[in-house]
Amino acid sequence: MHVKAEIDKVNQALREGPDQPYAQGLYIAQQALAWALEPGGYKPPFDLVMGIQEGSEGCSSHPHPLPS
Repeated sequence: MHVKAEIDKVNQALREGPDQPYAQGLYIAQQALAWALEPGGYKPPFDLVMGIQEGSEGCSSHPHPLPS
């Protein structure tokens, strides 16, 4: 399966250089690919990138200004 092979490549790259500048992108790719194989076991890619907490879909994690 192509997705599993890609996950394996990403995992290997993360093990070799977890502090490289591209590591965050690899981590996001890893989670997105894992979600594609098992949606119930991983955070959806959009939620992961946007920082949306579980159970708060539609809400951003960015602070909202207080009303005056």
